Amino acid sequence: MSQITATLVVNFSGTGGGGDLMLEVDSDPAGLNEGRTTFKPGEAPGFLLYKSDNVVVDILRCTEGGISEHGQRVETVREFLTCAGDRKVTTSKPVNGGFSILGSWGDAYTYSLSNSEITFDSEKLLVLEVSYTTTAKQYRVNGASGVAPIVVLAIGHTGES
Repeated sequence: MSQITATLVVNFSGTGGGGDLMLEVDSDPAGLNEGRTTFKPGEAPGFLLYKSDNVVVDILRCTEGGISEHGQRVETVREFLTCAGDRKVTTSKPVNGGFSILGSWGDAYTYSLSNSEITFDSEKLLVLEVSYTTTAKQYRVNGASGVAPIVVLAIGHTGES
């Protein structure tokens, strides 16, 4: 029996406060896959869909099998962000609340936050340690044969033009 390893990260970010839409295999030890990212034929891999609050998902489909929803979960993310001669940094997941800067090293700054993008008043050389909450919808791919990799597609929109 062959094993299939699945990794999936798709980021779509707009400019000027557009929106964020991201898919990721659920690798959390307490998650749908119990920490596994390698699957055997016949298994139903779990994945997560993250989006900023202003994004509406229009299409969610896969190349084989079907997709079923399994609720949602709120996660607290703590990470380091680096900025080297730029005015912007982006968090790894959409910020849905509770954003705070835990520490900073480098240039002094003022900032604004829009979705997952932090914009500074000028170009910076800076490291930030941040914390925030994000929400993920949980899904599984069901009924895939395991003969070939599976592609999952999410398409959404914001109210912006």
